[in-house]
Amino acid sequence: MRKLGFLKQIYCCYFSKNTGDRALYRSVVQNETRSILEIGISSISRSVQLLELAHRYQSEPVQYCGIDLFEAKNSNSRQVGYKMAHVELKRTGANIKLLPGDPFSCLSRSVNLLDKVDLLIVGVDYNEDSLDRSWFYLPRMLGPESTVLLEKEGPEGTRMFESRDFSYIEGLAEKSFSDYPKGNLPKAA
Repeated sequence: MRKLGFLKQIYCCYFSKNTGDRALYRSVVQNETRSILEIGISSISRSVQLLELAHRYQSEPVQYCGIDLFEAKNSNSRQVGYKMAHVELKRTGANIKLLPGDPFSCLSRSVNLLDKVDLLIVGVDYNEDSLDRSWFYLPRMLGPESTVLLEKEGPEGTRMFESRDFSYIEGLAEKSFSDYPKGNLPKAA
């Protein structure tokens, strides 16, 4: 297991180049995160640092699941290759699951395979319609103590995170459930 040293932890949490990521790193440290679900991987290097930070506080391997379009993303967004992502993330020693596809199709197929999630990160590069329909599945994986961070694009292209609580996710799930016509509910795999 690759772990970050204390000085690297301080650097990530308080001095990292992308100021928006600092809140994400601090959340991992403060909550001693054991499992992460990332929808829309914005940066492999950020995900690697998250896992290394999480390993500092865990004796068991950290669980990580990443949902992304990988090579199928349009040319305007940041592309992350599936194979490269798997290689880089596996080096951390974490248990890695990468699910290629949009959030709705991935979660509908694998919701029962994903265990309790301590940290949910929703990136900015995703299909909004697919994400709206996928909120239905997320309360099964989350609990009241789970941390939910939504990535937002700020001024001048900077990215920052907004924290949401479990009741917010439940509200989105309820709304997505009520949007389905009768008899046409999404099915879990």
